[in-house]
Amino acid sequence: MPPGKSRLSFTHHESKAIATVTTILSALIYKFLDGSVKEFLLIIVGFIGYIIYHGGIFLKDTVATEIKDRASFLYADYRIKGFIKELEKEKSKPGVSRQRLKEIESESRNYREVLIQKRLDSLK
Repeated sequence: MPPGKSRLSFTHHESKAIATVTTILSALIYKFLDGSVKEFLLIIVGFIGYIIYHGGIFLKDTVATEIKDRASFLYADYRIKGFIKELEKEKSKPGVSRQRLKEIESESRNYREVLIQKRLDSLK
């Protein structure tokens, strides 16, 4: 399929969606308004439909990105806290060598630093 054909297809779907929004707006304006306001809005209803369609797309993309980022942070937070708990359990067991205790402390510190960094990144 030539590159122009796929772009035309995407534009066609976008045009259909804008036309649908415009048709619904036209019907609502025609039914509920009277006078010069009605005439003015019917003249610019295509532009209003375009703005509403692209505003909805922007809002959907923004909300979806925010939800995805938040879910990713919560999952990472859960996993890191689980790793830290496992290390704390291992640390509290009797008979753990000094070398392993140092390794556990180092790993715990690294996990905590990663957790702090994730929290800071989520605030941006």
